This record gives sequence, structure tokens and C-alpha cells, in this order.
Amino acid sequence: DLHVRSRRQRQMCIRDRLGTVLDQLSELDRLLFTLRYDEGYTSAELSRLFELPPGTVRRRLSQTRHLLKTNLTED
Repeated sequence: DLHVRSRRQRQMCIRDRLGTVLDQLSELDRLLFTLRYDEGYTSAELSRLFELPPGTVRRRLSQTRHLLKTNLTED
């Protein structure tokens, strides 16, 4: 029971930190990230949808992943 409660507390903390980090992103980066990882769009599809070079989409997604990893990794 204590283990389950502790796990839930960690999950809630991570969820709060995730929301904070996502709020700091530009609207474009938040959209790219959400469409890629929640909706399953490919980088090529996002490139066409937002009329951005494919490399730009991949770079922005990579930067967002790095930001999330840096901010969500437990100390």
C-alpha cells in the first residue's frame, strides 16, 4: 500500500512537471510534440502540414524531447 501511494505521488509530481515544461514551449513546439507523440503524425506529415523543412521539424522535436528529459529526470 505504501509502495503504491509512493508511486502515485511520483507520477503526480512528474505529471505536474510535464505540464509546467509543456507550458513553457512555444505554441508551434507544443503542437508539433502533441501531434507527433499523442496523435501519431510522422515528421514528414508535420513538415507538410506546417510547411516547414523536414530537418526543422526533426530538430524542434529533438530539442523538445531533450528539454523534457532534462526537466523530468528525477534528481
